[in-house]
Parts: sequence; structure tokens; C-alpha cells
Amino acid sequence: MMERAVLLAKGSKIDSIDPALDKAGAVREEGTNAVWEIPANMTLEGMERLLIESTLKRTGGNKRAAANLLGIYRPRLYSKIKRYNIDPEMLNPA
Repeated sequence: MMERAVLLAKGSKIDSIDPALDKAGAVREEGTNAVWEIPANMTLEGMERLLIESTLKRTGGNKRAAANLLGIYRPRLYSKIKRYNIDPEMLNPA
């Protein structure tokens, strides 16, 4: 979905109302206008890491909820957290 959104986005921002996201099957939340700023040199892996981190922040570190929002199984999320050396505890200071 992210690859398609990046390829079809108009300009350097992916906006939640961008038709590319609709074609990719993204789920929009009621009342939000999410905009992603993508640096010109960011890799797909970098975008994936950013997406995982922001989803974990959004869910308060709840990996089950994050996996559900991302549309992946929890074991897959755990492997990506390990791969990208993400510390969910650091994303949600108490």
C-alpha cells in the first residue's frame, strides 16, 4: 500500500485524501487529515519504520492494536520491531 501511495502521490506529500491512497485501499479515520512528509532520500524501509513507530505511538505501545491497524500478524510486527531496532517503550514515555 505504501509503495503504491508513494508512486502515485502528487508531489512530496502523501495526503489522506490523495486518490492514490484510495486506490491502494487505505482506511481513513473519521475526522482526521493525516499528511505524511516524505524526505526525498527516504527509503521504503525508512518509511516502513516510520509507519510502525507512529502506529505504536498512536496505540500507546499496544502491539496487538498496532498490528491490527497495520493489517499484519503480531509475529510479523515483532520481527519488524526487532529488524528496525524499535523500542516501543521509548515511543511512549510515561
